[in-house]
Amino acid sequence: MDWQKEYEARLTTADKAVKVVKSGDRVAIPVYSNPALVAEALANRLKELSGVTILVGATASDLPWYHPDAARAFMIEPWYTSPYLPKPIRQMVNEKRSDHRVCPSALLTKTLEEGRADIQPPDVVLLDVSPPDHNGFVSFGGGVWDKKELIRYSRTVIAEVNRSFIRTGGDNFVHLSEIDSFVELPGSEEFRPPFPAIELSEQVKKIAAHVAPVIRDGDTIEVGAGSTSEAIVQAGIFAGRNDLGWHTERIPRGGVELVRQGIFTGAHKTLHRGRAVATAVAFSREERDFVNQNPNFELYGVAYVNHLRTIAAHDNMVAINNALRVDLTGQVVADSFGPQMFTGTGGLPEYAIASVYAKGGRSIIVLPSTTSDGRISRIVPLMEEGSFVTSPRQFTDYVVTEYGVARLFGKTQRRRAEELIAIAHPDFRPELEKAVKRVFWPKQD
Repeated sequence: MDWQKEYEARLTTADKAVKVVKSGDRVAIPVYSNPALVAEALANRLKELSGVTILVGATASDLPWYHPDAARAFMIEPWYTSPYLPKPIRQMVNEKRSDHRVCPSALLTKTLEEGRADIQPPDVVLLDVSPPDHNGFVSFGGGVWDKKELIRYSRTVIAEVNRSFIRTGGDNFVHLSEIDSFVELPGSEEFRPPFPAIELSEQVKKIAAHVAPVIRDGDTIEVGAGSTSEAIVQAGIFAGRNDLGWHTERIPRGGVELVRQGIFTGAHKTLHRGRAVATAVAFSREERDFVNQNPNFELYGVAYVNHLRTIAAHDNMVAINNALRVDLTGQVVADSFGPQMFTGTGGLPEYAIASVYAKGGRSIIVLPSTTSDGRISRIVPLMEEGSFVTSPRQFTDYVVTEYGVARLFGKTQRRRAEELIAIAHPDFRPELEKAVKRVFWPKQD
């Protein structure tokens, strides 16, 4: 049977495809997948099913299973609760109707590959793919993540076919024979950028101006997701630099344009020289056309891209990541307010740690000095009780606010605190100075 006949034999409707899901099954929707038609067909079976666990990576569709009346049928376990996702996901986690999955992104697939007895692979995977090419291979479009491993270790794979999906170099494909059912979207799917526009505030511009001198020609760059880290890219932190390279979990908004401009050539990268490497890429409509079938872009699985060894192998690796809070010891919190989840760790821990192990490497944590209303300092004496530390203090290198750069690596607790107070908002410095003397200096009689 040639691949065209094999593909046609596996074509079905969304309603028929999801009939394979049974009560008690575990269903995975990987990061950078949004098979809305298939997922909605499954969600609409809430009166037929019970005890189905939905392992959500970061899907963008608001579906019935996020709402309280679906609790008997579906238990949702998100890995990431981004503000870009449907609001009910974050509400579920913070109302304790859901349980947030805790796992470093590079280890999402390790437990599957090792066959650990205490970790169950999913029974069914729902994802979206491109139509088959002339050899019968489908593409994962703009994001690979752990899709290949989930396909390999699950019982059943259902793929929604999206004609707008791009093809890239790297390991961004699978043969149609590895997918059990295909559901074609009706008509031509319109491309919609998945992320809102970035606002370049004066705060962001000042932070960008402080970060720019830390970047050197020939560096390999990672930029994590976040309102500040991604915004400073568009505020010009790489302007005037030469031969930078991408090795990052996700090429951020504006990152493709920097390749097109010749600022990011990858000419000095230790691995994949001359190639922009990631597990996902954010792009506008115009950038999508530039990335599509461009051999200079290579997407690989997250287990490779975000592995500590892969990151640390790059000379002059620079990791730039967003934080919500940094305390005076250098602890970084990027995904929660106290015990309340805000997002997820993403690849921050791996990049913050591995980049300082890399030869010539640097880790840069960026954040505004206060909350948007100016009432709360983001530089705090000690973390609030119940906060989940995203990156430990031992690996914190540079911390940058609109007031300057604090260099912490290798310094004592007192020196670290002094550096961080110097870049805190002036209104909060007296309070922080009192706190640091109380915590790190001998008591005065």
